[in-house]
Amino acid sequence: MIIKNLLQGTNPYDTKKIDKSRIQDIAAKGKTAPGADADKINLSEEARLRSVALSEANSSDGMRNERIAELKAKVANGSYQPDLHKTAENLVKQDLELLM
Repeated sequence: MIIKNLLQGTNPYDTKKIDKSRIQDIAAKGKTAPGADADKINLSEEARLRSVALSEANSSDGMRNERIAELKAKVANGSYQPDLHKTAENLVKQDLELLM
């Protein structure tokens, strides 16, 4: 992230110390070059995917939450028996999708 301080050496909340011409210069600079001196945030592709995944998870219905609670209870009491063949099959499918 790039943050540029336009009011270097001054308290941004104390406008009495800044002369009016300096304020006008700062305002004009912001108007003449939109986006040139603005703060920028660069997100990686992984961060974008995580954001999408989080928003999808938060917008899902209550059925998913119930299923998660059910699986947590099974893991906690030791009765969870995953289908290893189906898990392996899905992992191979995902790898193939990445290659195509």
